[in-house]
Order: sequence, then structure tokens, then C-alpha cells
Amino acid sequence: MGGAANLFIRIRVQTVSMFVSPTDRSPFQSSSSARRHRFGRRIAARVRAWRRRRLVASAPRRRVADLDDVARATVVGTVAEVVGVGPALEAWTTDANAGPAGVASGRATRPFVLEDPTGAVHVRIPPAGAVVGERGASAETTVECGDRLSVTGQVVRRRDGRWTLTGPGFVLRKR
Repeated sequence: MGGAANLFIRIRVQTVSMFVSPTDRSPFQSSSSARRHRFGRRIAARVRAWRRRRLVASAPRRRVADLDDVARATVVGTVAEVVGVGPALEAWTTDANAGPAGVASGRATRPFVLEDPTGAVHVRIPPAGAVVGERGASAETTVECGDRLSVTGQVVRRRDGRWTLTGPGFVLRKR
């Protein structure tokens, strides 16, 4: 009886260890499921891009002087001033070979002032705000003083009377 139980435990351990692989996939999982996963990610990325385009198209394009009567607007202008030292936006993506976690991305943002011929508006990039560079949404992007931008966001009047573009549904496009 002891030999049979020992044999059963040994077979059970071998079957469990068979499903543990360095890539955390079962050996029976085919490459087609990995392809389906990539396909799903591409569809999700295209839906996000479609939503951003739709949001920008639906927001009225305004000059800074005409922000009085709108809740959401698109303002095109030049970065005139950045709070702090460094660029207003720095977005990066590391290579998949850079570390054990694979592809890592991030961004550092600072509030800045966007100026057009009629005035200036303060811009605060929210954490969930979309940033679209010259090469697309996932590309590395840096925004510095003198760069021309198109910013779509919620228009908020601050207590001191100045305007700020921020909020949900924020899209910054570098031109």
C-alpha cells in the first residue's frame, strides 16, 4: 500500500510540474491563442484611437479669447511657459529586452501655458489623458517651450479668473 501511494504522489507531482513553464503557459496552449491576444490588443488600441478622434472632432475649435461659453474645447497654440525645470511632457517606452517585465512605458508631466494670438490658457495633463505624438499614441514624445500643440480638454475657470484645460477626455496632439 505504501508503494502505491508513493507512486501516485510521484505521478501527481510530475503532472503538475508539466504545466509550469518559464512563460507561464501550458504546453498545450498553441501559438494561435497568443495571436488572438495580440489581435485583441490591436482592436482595443484602434477603438481607443477612434474615441480620441471622435472626441477631438466633437469639441469646438476655439481661440483662448472665446472660451467663455464652452465646457470643452480644442485650442491650438504654442507652449509659452513650463512650470519647473525641464520639458512639459516626456513620454517614453523601453524595449522588451530591457528588463524582466518586458515593455515598460511612462511619462512625466508639468503644467504649462499654451498661447495663441488672442491670449494664454494653462494646461494640466491629467494622468489618464491621451498624448499623441508625431508618430502615434505609443511613440516617445517630448513637449518643450516653442512647440506647437493642439489641446482638447475640459475648460475650467479658476478662482483667479484664468482658464485651464484639463479633465476627462483630454487629448494633446503635437503638430
